[in-house]
Amino acid sequence: SHRARGCMHMGPCGAGLGKCALRLLTATSDRRWGNAARARPSPAVRVHVGGGRLAMPAAERVSHVQAGERGAPMTHAAMPAAGARAAVIFLHGTGDDEYGLLPIASLLQKVADAEGFPVSAVSARGRLDIEGGGARHFEGYSSRPEPIALEKTVAESAETLLELTAWVREAYEVQHVALWGFSQGATISYAALCRGWPERALVSAAVCSSGVLFSN
Repeated sequence: SHRARGCMHMGPCGAGLGKCALRLLTATSDRRWGNAARARPSPAVRVHVGGGRLAMPAAERVSHVQAGERGAPMTHAAMPAAGARAAVIFLHGTGDDEYGLLPIASLLQKVADAEGFPVSAVSARGRLDIEGGGARHFEGYSSRPEPIALEKTVAESAETLLELTAWVREAYEVQHVALWGFSQGATISYAALCRGWPERALVSAAVCSSGVLFSN
């Protein structure tokens, strides 16, 4: 979210990527929503934020990968970056899909390029389809999960995300993978961090956010 509720975990290998993510959050909240941000984003970030207006990236930049294709654990939209040493996996909230967070993914790539740290972007689709369109990662909501979500679905989705993290590292030939989760996606990102740490250090950094992401 570009509101107040957000948290960040940064591993030792995620410092560069974490800096880009924090500057992006600071810049967008500062310029569009008027939050009192303590950190001042760099001039390059301010240029790329463009007043906080986000746009869908050009179709030719985005490739779509179905779950099972090339062994991918989750359906996702991808925007590989030349020379990238890191990738960010974006996880949407309830009712969205793999395309919903691409505007933020595209903006993060511009910010990262300006910082000299190109990153590839992967936006994953939740495992559970919703009738009428969209998807979710578990039943219910982050604030009110259904019993089955607490019993097994959150754990299953977190485990699948860790599998995707390992797959992205190999498929897109990057050294580090970070997570950017919104709402339900934040819950799954946090669950994956707890599930994988410290034995499986697959995640270099993570942003967990909620609240208002876009406004008209």
